[in-house]
Amino acid sequence: AEDMAAFSLAIDQGLFLDPATWEAVFTPAVSNGGQTLPYGLGWFIHYHEGIKLVWHYGHWTTNSSLIVRAPEKGLTFVVLANTPELSARYGLGGDSDVLRSDVARLFVESFVTGDEPLPVGG
Repeated sequence: AEDMAAFSLAIDQGLFLDPATWEAVFTPAVSNGGQTLPYGLGWFIHYHEGIKLVWHYGHWTTNSSLIVRAPEKGLTFVVLANTPELSARYGLGGDSDVLRSDVARLFVESFVTGDEPLPVGG
């Protein structure tokens, strides 16, 4: 999880790719038929209450992961699990709606659109 958070910070700093490529990464692609897709270059894009969320997930037979970023708020949520159910049970990836995930929805409603104080730890 710490490596994923470090990667998110590198994205915020514009590392690895030039600015035009980063913009393409987080811009919905358009199909050959002109349909706007819910996916950029490797990331899903979803808007909730006017706030852009970019996210990705993964799952396999014994593990799963989810990263949700709210760039304009400077927030990133990373969760890894020793079960495929973190991602698989919610059918993530069929569209851009990350809020079908209970943990993503809790993060967004508490910290992105809500006013819960950010946890501090050491």
